[in-house]
Amino acid sequence: MNRSFIFTSTALLLVICTWFLWQRRFAPEKQAANLDLKSIVEANESSLRPGVRWESGHLVLETSADHPQVVQRLRLPGIGSVDQLHFRIRVVADRLEVGTNRWEDGRLLIEWHSQNSTDDIQTEYLTSAGYNDPNAVSSCVARPKIAPAVPALRIEHLGRSGIFRVEQCDVIAVRETSWWTSGKVLLIAAWLVWSSALIKTDNKRSLRPWLTAALWVFLVAQLIIPGPWALIRPLGQSFEFLPKNLPVSTSRSEIPVDINLNDVPESMAPLGKLPESGSLILQIKNHIKQSRPLLHFLLFFGVTLALAFAAGNRSILPLSVMLAVGKELAQLGFRYGSDYVDLLDLLCDSLGIALALVIFTKLKPTRWGRLIAPETT
Repeated sequence: MNRSFIFTSTALLLVICTWFLWQRRFAPEKQAANLDLKSIVEANESSLRPGVRWESGHLVLETSADHPQVVQRLRLPGIGSVDQLHFRIRVVADRLEVGTNRWEDGRLLIEWHSQNSTDDIQTEYLTSAGYNDPNAVSSCVARPKIAPAVPALRIEHLGRSGIFRVEQCDVIAVRETSWWTSGKVLLIAAWLVWSSALIKTDNKRSLRPWLTAALWVFLVAQLIIPGPWALIRPLGQSFEFLPKNLPVSTSRSEIPVDINLNDVPESMAPLGKLPESGSLILQIKNHIKQSRPLLHFLLFFGVTLALAFAAGNRSILPLSVMLAVGKELAQLGFRYGSDYVDLLDLLCDSLGIALALVIFTKLKPTRWGRLIAPETT
């Protein structure tokens, strides 16, 4: 049977297995309170701020001359210290004029309050919208850096005018399933075997294919899945445990809250620009957006050169291409959006891969190159 057909078909099978396990990564915690937007607002009705109102089943934030910026904290009744929370949310911007800075829009955040100190709060984005953005329903799992922690929602309208509306917010504590905890070990092993078999070598006893495969699988985890993002998103509409709406639990005392979030200060100042979240690669990318093409070029130049010298030959080309294409497909699958700039990213990735292979070919015959990569295809 043709070698290319075997590797292509097994790769597709492994991609399907990866998707299958990822979609079954989470399940609701036992006796977890399942909240919807209405139950959350009812529990916080007495602490709603000026500029915040409950209207037609939606939570509406609207600025005015007296309140040019609107900030609202919402405690989550029945949810105490947790390791991770699943959100299904939808926000809409209605003629919301964004401020001078891009982050001055409407945004929905999660606050993680430490059990040890009420002043120790970690905050990160869940979603945001500006202008007339009809934000689609999104599904994600958020986790504190130090777990467990007590969650609360924070909503900010920092635009110059207009309305920021939360139309849906379903929250439930989740845990990782045995599907994922056991299956990911087998999945990693399968990808290691596949990628090491793809690398050609004359020395059948060499450890180079395995070391190269381990490096490649590590890069897949950093760039594709789970990827560089802070939030954990499904590959599609939602994780498999939420194919339909779960029944809402209105219990207010199933899980004790370790800190008191009812004592909301009289005024809450906006947080301003939040620090970048996600992996170091994503943080660098967000800091140098004007140099994004150069970053893509250098990243894949370095990655491909490292893989080539690790393998000792040029047979890593399919692995580098899979990293470049998989990175863009993952961005689409996780619903982070895509535009024409992504085509430029792929072009820069390709140029980086090509230059790395050219340099590897030039260096390999030299004394230094033979020392690093003595094997041939």
